[in-house]
Order: sequence, then C-alpha cells, then structure tokens
Amino acid sequence: QVVGAGFSAASANDSAGAATRRASLIAGCGLAVLMALGLGLVARVPMPVLAAVVVSALLHALDPSPLRRLWRIDRDQYVASAAALGVLVLGVLYGMLLAVLLSVLAIIHRLASPEVVELGRLGEGRDFVDRSRHPEALVQPDVVVLRPGEPLFFANAERIMALVERRAVAQDAHTVILSLEESSDLDSTAVDVLGEASIRLGAAGRALVLARLKDPVRDLLNESGTAQIALAGRSARSVADAVDAATRPFSKEMTV
Repeated sequence: QVVGAGFSAASANDSAGAATRRASLIAGCGLAVLMALGLGLVARVPMPVLAAVVVSALLHALDPSPLRRLWRIDRDQYVASAAALGVLVLGVLYGMLLAVLLSVLAIIHRLASPEVVELGRLGEGRDFVDRSRHPEALVQPDVVVLRPGEPLFFANAERIMALVERRAVAQDAHTVILSLEESSDLDSTAVDVLGEASIRLGAAGRALVLARLKDPVRDLLNESGTAQIALAGRSARSVADAVDAATRPFSKEMTV
C-alpha cells in the first residue's frame, strides 16, 4: 500500500490502485492544478458530498476480519480492540498513542509472567523438547530440565527461580538444569537472583546447572561475585551435555 499524507490519503491511494510513490507526486500535481484552475468550483461542492468521498475512501478500513483473526489466534486482540475504541473516542493521534502504551504494557506483562516448561530428550538423540507437547520425551531420574519462555530480568527473575526451586523439591531432583537460551543478557537483579537460588539449592543438597549460556552472560557471572562465579563454572553449551554430566562430579567437562 502506498502511504499518503494521512490515513484518509493513504486509503484513497489504495482505493485508486496506487502501486508506487509516483502516485503521491501525481496526486499532488493534480491537486495543484485543481487549486489553480478549479478552486471556485470546488468551493461550490456541498460538505456532505466531500464527507461522502472521505467515508467512501475509508469504508474498507471498517472490515472487522483483521480483528476477528486476532481473536481466533488469541494474540493482541484486547490491545487492538482498545486501540480501535480509543481512536473513535479520542481521535486518531491520541488513539494511536493509547495503542502504543497498551502494547508496551502487554509486552511487559508477557515478559513478567513467562511460562517455564520442562524438557525431555527425544529418543537417544541430543534434542530436548517441551514434555507437555511431547509426552514421549524421556527424562533422567533425579534430574529436572527447565526452560523459561522469556529472558530473565528484574520483573520475572524471582518468580522464575521460585518456580524452579519448587519444581526441584516436588520432583526430588539432585540436579536442576536451567536452559537460558532466551537470555542474551542479564541485568543485576537477575544475576543476584540466580546466585541466591544457587546457594539455596546447594544448601538443600541440589545443584543448579545453567545450559545454553551465552558468552556475555557467562562473562557477567564470572565478574559478579563468589556465588555467581561458582554458578558460571557449572554450565554447559547444550542441554544434552548438562544432562550427560549430571550424574558425574562437576569438572572441566561442564565449563567452556
């Protein structure tokens, strides 16, 4: 769709079949000619007729099918509905600002309430998948493998690690492997929470192992303090490596 000077102009371009940026140039030239030669005639056009032209250009935008699709796939339907209502009540500018604000809040809520799934091994290979979707996935006794669905940061770190500790107790696991493939970086709160959780699990006779730890995160843990240094040392490039080493004493095989 060729974007115009505003929503109505862009809709008019689309309705007219515009396909390139030259459409705006041609429309501008036509408007200049109209103002130079036919301004008096335009002034005689009744306002209801002009309103009808604008409504006709925007009529296709009232199609509810995009909103129905969002409800069907259960994604962003509340934000989209609130944005549409905001545009109708507050106008286009403030309605769009409301939509941006609601989108940011929705992202924060999703990141702060992540799903933590348990992973299991597919057959004899090295692939680990969500056990709730793949019941046939195998687990190693006394080892639980968990993966947060979102990056760890200040708003979700404590909640995630509390859930990890509860899972370890419920399954009586001596090793908890936490796959941090979603976390490309950690803030100071997440670093501290990981260290504290490692200490609590260690005091209960359990080990916390980090898998798929990215190099910047490992470097950060190494620079952060005694507990975090120990935690960085118990890490593996892959979940399979961590599980294979879980029944052996931690050694250089677990570090990179």
